[in-house]
Amino acid sequence: MPKKMMKMRIPVSSERAQILQSNYLSIKQVIPSHVCLVAVSKTKPLEEIEYLYTLGQRDFGENHVQELKEKSFELAHLSEIRWHMIGHLQSNKINDLLKVKNLYALHSVDSLKILELLKKKEAGAVLRIFLQVNISREQEKYGFDGDEELLRALNDYSTCENKKLLLLGLMGMAPIRIDDNTTTKLDEARSAFQRLNAIKNKLISSPLIGHFLNSKIELSMGMSDDYQVAIEEGSTFVRAGSILFR
Repeated sequence: MPKKMMKMRIPVSSERAQILQSNYLSIKQVIPSHVCLVAVSKTKPLEEIEYLYTLGQRDFGENHVQELKEKSFELAHLSEIRWHMIGHLQSNKINDLLKVKNLYALHSVDSLKILELLKKKEAGAVLRIFLQVNISREQEKYGFDGDEELLRALNDYSTCENKKLLLLGLMGMAPIRIDDNTTTKLDEARSAFQRLNAIKNKLISSPLIGHFLNSKIELSMGMSDDYQVAIEEGSTFVRAGSILFR
C-alpha cells in the first residue's frame, strides 16, 4: 500500500493520479524487495514524478543531462529522491551531470574515456557507476564489447583514487533489432541478460571484485517490456517508464 501522502507543491488531476497509482502498485507487487525500480521519467511532467514520490517511489531515471539537471532543481524539495542517469553520457556533459541535485547513480559508463574523465572529477556526493556492456552485440549500442574491453575498464578503475566514485556493477540492454513477436523478443532478451549475468559470475572470482561497492556486483538490466525476465536472470536494478506512465 502507498505510504502516507505528503502535501504536493504541484497538482495532478484525480483521474491521472488513479492511473499512476494503479500502474505503480501493479509493478511493485511483482518486483522482489531486493530489486530497485528506477522509474524512467524522461519527458514526463514534474507533477507526475512528484505524485509517484508520494506513493513511495524514490528512484527516477533520465536519458539526457539537461533535462535531468532541470528536474533535479525543480524537485529539490523532494529530499529523498534519487536521480539516475541512464542514457549515453557525452564527455562535455560530465560537469553538468555532477551538478544534479540528489544524483545517485550513472548507469551508462560506456567507454574508457568517460571512466577516465569521471575519475578526475570530484563529485559533491558519492556517485555510483555501472559499466555498460554491449550484451545485445548491436553496432548502434554503446558499451564495452567483450571480456577484454571490460577487463581493461576494471583495471583502469582499480587505479581510481577518487573515493567518491564507486563502481556498483554492470548495465546492459536487450536487442532492439528483432521482429515484433513477443515470444522472440523475450527469448532474445533472456539470452542477452544471461550473457551479462555470466560475465558477472566470472568476475566474482576475480581479485578485482574488491573494488566493487560492498564486494557485490549489481546488475542494471530490464525495461518495461522485459523487466520480469531480467529479474529472473539476476537483475537488481530495472528501468521502467512506459508501464508506469502510460
